[in-house]
Amino acid sequence: MNDGAKMGDYVNYTSSGVGIVTIGIDRPQRLNAKAGDVCSDLAGGFIRFAEDDDSFVAILTGTGRAFFAGMDICESVERGNTTMLPPDISSLVNPF
Repeated sequence: MNDGAKMGDYVNYTSSGVGIVTIGIDRPQRLNAKAGDVCSDLAGGFIRFAEDDDSFVAILTGTGRAFFAGMDICESVERGNTTMLPPDISSLVNPF
């Protein structure tokens, strides 16, 4: 079974059907750099994993030539965040 779904614009969620889930960051044009939308999409993927009683392992991957490049400073400045503080995603995180 291959249950593939898009979690927002930047994260793919795929269940193998044998207890393994792949959560993939899909933002290769920015080397999968962290931005507000990526963080919320990732949170959605991990919340879905936590709520899935049939999945026991989550594998985090990145599309393209970089797994994860860190914070997207360009996007942060474009959004007016000149202090370089990460976005507050606490309302998206479900402690588990």
